[in-house]
Amino acid sequence: SDGIDPFRAILLAGAIVAGLEKSKIIGFTVAVWLGAIATGTALSVIGIQFIEQIKNIFPSLSSSVWIYVNVILAVAIAIWLYRQIKHTASDKQKPSRKRKLQGSLIATISFGAVFGATSVLDPTFVAAIGVAAQTGNIVSIVALHTIWITISQFMLFGLLAAYLLGKHHQLLDWSKSFWRKHKPIFMRLVHALAFAVVILLIADSIVYLVSGDYLLV
Repeated sequence: SDGIDPFRAILLAGAIVAGLEKSKIIGFTVAVWLGAIATGTALSVIGIQFIEQIKNIFPSLSSSVWIYVNVILAVAIAIWLYRQIKHTASDKQKPSRKRKLQGSLIATISFGAVFGATSVLDPTFVAAIGVAAQTGNIVSIVALHTIWITISQFMLFGLLAAYLLGKHHQLLDWSKSFWRKHKPIFMRLVHALAFAVVILLIADSIVYLVSGDYLLV
């Protein structure tokens, strides 16, 4: 990852198209922002050493435990892939119906905060945690994480600004048109990737059973 994340902006665009209320649109975006800042600040204060201790709880990369993880993931992805292909076939036979997105304000804000916290999966966010931890100053820590999330999610905040100013319609119309045109290709790519992951996980487990070493390590 390069630190610039479009996924949350895409999610927000979908919520706007689905008719999510204005207060929830704002609540979700603010929650993403504050959730990432709070998570980064907490981890910077706790320190990198504590994070390394957490990592040591997990089995080593050469442990046989990962065979079971591989199998569970492969089965789960295969089931998801089967259902997706089945639903894709059935959806072609049914007329599409526009549904308004439901959910309470608290649930929407909570969802946004959790999404903000998942920034920890971004290597640049982890790097920001390390840099901020070195400052030893809570104000500097909060400031660094505020800068990081603002830059990382500039697409999300830009879309919110356009929405609040009523300038988002052209962008969303173009997005919907683009999605309708390229959805079949995109879904085929996703299905192909999921199938490849299943094959790779199975191959990884077989290689370990035969040689004692994982293919992916």
